[in-house]
Amino acid sequence: MSLRKITLVEGLPFKVPPIEDITDTLPKKQSWETLPNKKNIVKGVWDKTYHTGLRKPEDIDTIVVHHSGSPEGTLQAHAGSHSRNWGAGIGYHISIDNGRIYQVNDLLTFSFHVGDHNTYTVGIEVNRDLSKGDLTSQERELLYAAILTVKSLLPIKEILGHNELNKTACPCTSMNRIRDDIQLLENKMKQQDTWEAKKTKVGEIANQYNYMFNLINLGETDGDAHWAMNQLLAVREVLKERKLLD
Repeated sequence: MSLRKITLVEGLPFKVPPIEDITDTLPKKQSWETLPNKKNIVKGVWDKTYHTGLRKPEDIDTIVVHHSGSPEGTLQAHAGSHSRNWGAGIGYHISIDNGRIYQVNDLLTFSFHVGDHNTYTVGIEVNRDLSKGDLTSQERELLYAAILTVKSLLPIKEILGHNELNKTACPCTSMNRIRDDIQLLENKMKQQDTWEAKKTKVGEIANQYNYMFNLINLGETDGDAHWAMNQLLAVREVLKERKLLD
């Protein structure tokens, strides 16, 4: 099993660009899967074995949030630095960079991003030094979209900052706010999926149809009538494609 080329979770209450998988384009010395002597440390306890291959999805229950810190640089530069230091490639699984979400490792990859806690975690990094300024609204939406997507794919129980597992300032932003915001977003997404919410959406379609059909009754010499006619004919083609019309 692999978790490459992941796609955004459905139902996000805001719009962000699709996730782009650039795993194969980043510098690396070797794959994380072939790197030897990876201690199988779970919750800080080594079980005296070494990890090989990909992890099992059911063993991954924690997201760890990072920032790039200083010096700031490109993902390619960070990948080169990580490969020199740790012998494989970039240590994160997902990076938020320049208004995009990038997958940089298989989510099941055992990579090095948080000391003694790599066996059961997914690392999500904001590629900026957040000690110089907190998350922008765009970065926050991208980060939250990444977190919610990972939560939809793996049995995540905790969202932690790097500094909640190791002695570091990273990620230099409030994890309590992140956790609270994620909870609010999940509640909002659940409400959007209720029967009543779906009825409301269907009602909006009916209201819009009635509005445009009334415009059509203005006659073929009216510009708004032509606009409404073209819009509804386009909808008709969609219904035909779904075999809801002959």
